[in-house]
Amino acid sequence: MNQLASLVFIVFLGGYSVFGQQNTDCILMTDSIFDIEYTILPDVVPEYPGGIKEMNSFLLSNIEYPETGMCGMGMIYISFFVLKDGTITHIKVEKSFDDAIAQEGVKAIKKMPKWSPGKCNGNAVNVKYTIPINIHFR
Repeated sequence: MNQLASLVFIVFLGGYSVFGQQNTDCILMTDSIFDIEYTILPDVVPEYPGGIKEMNSFLLSNIEYPETGMCGMGMIYISFFVLKDGTITHIKVEKSFDDAIAQEGVKAIKKMPKWSPGKCNGNAVNVKYTIPINIHFR
């Protein structure tokens, strides 16, 4: 099994940055693949229990890195929805340099506990997340 030098990720919300501004109108989208309605630019961003540092620790602990014989680094992009009740669903690999590692990322995300849901105008909403995970091998 390869040793992991580091795992770094940045969270994207439906392709937009969110800085906590108060929206008067929620922008709703419908995912054409999963047929799920979700909000972009929520007032309150969904959050993993304990925040991004805890999510990073969770992923480091739960992604098993198969022997690939690779050295260097690569990026995988995994999207999912955080539903109104905080459940993670509709996990999809968007882009990957290695299918086996991407599937390990999917397995880890499936194990995640419920999140604090996103909110728009005080109401819980579905939000789409995309997590790019940068993986460095030694």
